[in-house]
Amino acid sequence: MDGFYDVYGIDASLIERGKMPLLVDLKTVPTSRNVDYEVISVNRIVDVELCQLEKKACALFEECSVSELGLFLSGLIQRLADVVVNRMGGPVGSADKITTKWAMRSRELRDSLRTVVLPLGCLDVGLSRHRALLFK
Repeated sequence: MDGFYDVYGIDASLIERGKMPLLVDLKTVPTSRNVDYEVISVNRIVDVELCQLEKKACALFEECSVSELGLFLSGLIQRLADVVVNRMGGPVGSADKITTKWAMRSRELRDSLRTVVLPLGCLDVGLSRHRALLFK
């Protein structure tokens, strides 16, 4: 859903007390500040790359004959999963390597976009939580 955002690494006690930071506030956090959390936003209105990925998923749906075979047997789920894997840096062979790669790419994106809020569509490397968001 457009406007959804995922904050990872923020103090869980804040969220439990109903103090989840607003997206508008998170967008103003200076990138020079060394924050230990990340924010991924889902907003197709401003995220052109996410729209392109959605169009690709819709095209895959059109290509698959779902009918009586269902989504799984039609191959659609696997094909969507392949799109996500390819978009997010390929198959993960080593958790340490992908974590290091994500840390470097996250820093690059924060610096270039000048915000700690990263649009989902701009991610070309992703950990399991990023891949799950894109798959959904």
